[in-house]
Amino acid sequence: MNILQGPMPSIAERAESDLNLPLLAEGQEQSSGSRQPCNPTELTPIQCLRSADFWMLFVINGLCSGAGLTLLNNVSQQVILRCPCGLY
Repeated sequence: MNILQGPMPSIAERAESDLNLPLLAEGQEQSSGSRQPCNPTELTPIQCLRSADFWMLFVINGLCSGAGLTLLNNVSQQVILRCPCGLY
């Protein structure tokens, strides 16, 4: 909304006005999601860096990799401590 058009409506006013809107326009079919599916092979590297999907996958991959490395390190330390013969 432009500042020159007047004061912005409050959140309650906007919520009331949204309640009066139809959920689907006449003749429009319901889709499974609000986002349009994209073909990842058509994205440039810059577009990937700007997408939320890339960053979600990047963070999840980093967290899972870190957890896995921590687990392997702790298990290896336990094996070294519990092996009486020194064969590890």
